[in-house]
Amino acid sequence: MCTGEPNNWDRETGAEILRIVVSYIFDVFLAAQIVIDPLVGNIRAIPCYEKCGFVKVKLLPAHELREGKYSDC
Repeated sequence: MCTGEPNNWDRETGAEILRIVVSYIFDVFLAAQIVIDPLVGNIRAIPCYEKCGFVKVKLLPAHELREGKYSDC
């Protein structure tokens, strides 16, 4: 199953997978924190990240080069 496929959207699968991965990183690698930098326009992923406890800290303007153009994260 691919969580990115439209017929799998809105089933909380992505959030559950992310919770498991985050827990694993903290438990196994003893991470103090996890930092992600999604593209601002990723309107499906950002709410998922927030559900899993991630918080917006700051905007990273023109941070990621994608398809020849810099995008905000």
